[in-house]
Amino acid sequence: MNWYGSANGLNNEFRGSSALQQVATAEGRTTGTDQTGRTARHQANEALRLGFDYALAPSRAWA
Repeated sequence: MNWYGSANGLNNEFRGSSALQQVATAEGRTTGTDQTGRTARHQANEALRLGFDYALAPSRAWA
């Protein structure tokens, strides 16, 4: 019989920023907008895996 196991962990942090400038003209009028933004995201994950393998004796194996 063979026993096995593993443990994994993940910890990520993502940060970003953006900027947008727009100008629009309609019916002779012009308007503009400025936008800025920031984002942050955190991701965490943990996993545990346990198991075993068992080999049957040839006399007990499926044919």
